[in-house]
Amino acid sequence: MFVLNQIYDIPRADAAHQITVLLSLQGIVAATKAELLVTLDYWPRQSPLSFADCYHLVTTKSLGLDAIYSFDKKMGRYPGVERIEP
Repeated sequence: MFVLNQIYDIPRADAAHQITVLLSLQGIVAATKAELLVTLDYWPRQSPLSFADCYHLVTTKSLGLDAIYSFDKKMGRYPGVERIEP
């Protein structure tokens, strides 16, 4: 996502939409497809957070956890996941 957004200057919403279309194809298999789709929905609205940050927050919630350790203060934005200062 970094390359699409930062190098090719494709807006987050457009990049997320196109990757969502690809992931939604029947033949595409991904171990964390559900988390990726939620991340692709969340990421375009969170401009200070990278795709990886958003994915970590979504995965944290998906695993049933309610906190994530991070020095990054922006990581406290995801509903239901509290950022804990290490």
